[in-house]
Amino acid sequence: MSIRRMTRHPAATLLIVLTLALGLGATTGVVSAIRGVLLAPLPFAEPERLVTVFETTGEKDFGTVGFTTFDDWRRMTRAFSSLSAIASRSYTLLGEGEAEQLSIYGVTHNTLATYGLKPALGRDFTAADDVREAPRRVILSDELWARRFGRRRDILGRVIRMSDVPFEVIGVMPPRTRMLPNEWRDERVDAWVALRYNTSLEWACRSCRHLFIVGRLRDGVSIDQAARETEALTAAMRRAYPDFYSSRSHVAVRSLHDVVVGPQVRSSLWIVLAISLIVLLAAISNAAGLRLSELFRRQSEIAVRQSLGATPRQLAAMLIGESLAQSIVASILGIGLATLAIDWLRARAGAFIPRSADLAMDPAVAVIAAGIAVVTGILIGIVPALRARRWSLRGEGRGIVSSRAAALRLLVGVTSRSRWCCSRAACCCCAACATSSPRRRGSTRAA
Repeated sequence: MSIRRMTRHPAATLLIVLTLALGLGATTGVVSAIRGVLLAPLPFAEPERLVTVFETTGEKDFGTVGFTTFDDWRRMTRAFSSLSAIASRSYTLLGEGEAEQLSIYGVTHNTLATYGLKPALGRDFTAADDVREAPRRVILSDELWARRFGRRRDILGRVIRMSDVPFEVIGVMPPRTRMLPNEWRDERVDAWVALRYNTSLEWACRSCRHLFIVGRLRDGVSIDQAARETEALTAAMRRAYPDFYSSRSHVAVRSLHDVVVGPQVRSSLWIVLAISLIVLLAAISNAAGLRLSELFRRQSEIAVRQSLGATPRQLAAMLIGESLAQSIVASILGIGLATLAIDWLRARAGAFIPRSADLAMDPAVAVIAAGIAVVTGILIGIVPALRARRWSLRGEGRGIVSSRAAALRLLVGVTSRSRWCCSRAACCCCAACATSSPRRRGSTRAA
């Protein structure tokens, strides 16, 4: 019934539905994005224990460290169960078709274990792979394995040439493996090689800060405790090697999740959520105003319904039912718009929104949006229902009294006319019968 009444006023219904759909769609899309980017944990084992450790002067929220400093931390710290280093490298893949520039990370042998990751095919690096004299070995990304080697399982043990250097393939990582913050912004990583550093190397000095450090906290150790311990160790290094450390620097320990997301993205998403909530409230207010103006246009219809015996409760149920139906339609349309927006963000926003490749419409958010739509429909329907209830048989209800009187006069008039017509028809019928009677015809002829 509510849907059928909605179709009698298509323009007003369409305007109300679109207004609510835009408000609900914007809020649903933003909440889904916040849930996927800010609230969902990183896809690692016990991700809350993963942190980054770096030297900073307070100008940046993340930074790099020299290998010798990292080596001292790794040997002396007690706050971390595992501490690993990662360095960016670039190689050119030769053979297997055209030459291709690859983005590669050099990692210490315990890096994958620190993240809680394992190769999907083959094995991880060992300590024997992470020494200078060891043969060069590489773990491929799933994307490179599929793109250049056709997912052939005989890739294990095969030697490939990168920048004219032979590397033995020992493993393949699962699809969409990401570790560093820039990887979560859709920067491609093709493979991982053993770092193979030691403190005797020229580029492994204390001031050669190019390593990204990731650690896993021990059970029961907080980020603040790890930061205090690491800062104490580094303070001793500053006193021992003043030429390699800035007097203004200090050690920072940050949650990996916070570093991946970044403070700017976090604050921006919360601001967008506040704006979307304002838009939703404005949409609800506008929809309520449209429903109220529609009620005044339907005043004659309401009057007729009241004259025919409709009670205030029945009228309120009718109006709330109409608003509820409009809100449900708007919620379906709004969730559809939010899904399209999420799909667009997943395809286009990887450069400025981390973790956007994993965004999807959250079913829980969709259910909450549908619940908000139901509550909104009831609230919007209450406004005209209360207004219609105030229309009594006096004051504003004079139009209703007039309509009742007009309906009564019309009914009396139709009844009187019907009786007059019936009487006249009866008289005509009697005259016709008398004329057509044989006895009457004989007396007429005698006369």
